[in-house]
Amino acid sequence: MSKRVKSDLSTISEKEKAKHEAESVIADTEKAKLTYELVIAKEEKTELAAELVIANAEKEKRAAELVIANAEKEKRAAELVIANEEKAKRAAELVIANEEKAKRAAELVIANVEKAKRAAELVIANAEKAKREAELVIANKEKKIHADELVIANAEKAKHAAELVIANNTHSNEWYSWICRTSERT
Repeated sequence: MSKRVKSDLSTISEKEKAKHEAESVIADTEKAKLTYELVIAKEEKTELAAELVIANAEKEKRAAELVIANAEKEKRAAELVIANEEKAKRAAELVIANEEKAKRAAELVIANVEKAKRAAELVIANAEKAKREAELVIANKEKKIHADELVIANAEKAKHAAELVIANNTHSNEWYSWICRTSERT
C-alpha cells in the first residue's frame, strides 16, 4: 500500500477515531445531561417528597386536630345526652305531677258535685220545710178563725144564756109573785 493510501487510511482512521471520540463525547455529554436531568429529577422528587412529607405532616396535624375536635364534640354530645336525659326525667316527673294534680282536681270536682248535690238536697228540704211551715201558718190561721168563730159562738151562747137567765129570773119573779098572790088569797 502506498503511503498515501496509508496516510488516507490513517486519516480515515483518525477521522473515525475522532468521530468515535466525538460520538463518545456526545454520548458522555448525553449521559452527563441525562445524569444531570436525573439529579434534577431526583432533587425535584426529593423536594416533592419533602413537600409530600410536609403535606402529610399537615394532614396528620389536621387529622389530630379533627380527632381532638371530634372528641370534644363527642364529649359535648355525651353532655347533651345526659342533659336531655335529665330533661326527659324532669318532664316525666312533671307529667306525673300533672297527672296527680289532674287526679286531685277530678277528686275536687267530684267532691264539689257531691257538695252541690247535698246543697240542692238541702235547698229542696228547706223548700219542703218552708212549704210545711206555710201550711202550718195557714192551718194555724184557720184554727184561729175557727177559734174566733167558737169565741163568737160562745159569746152568742153566753149572751143567749144570759138572756135566758134574765128571762128566767123575770119569769121566776113573775112566777114567785103569782105564787105569793095566790097564797095570800087562800
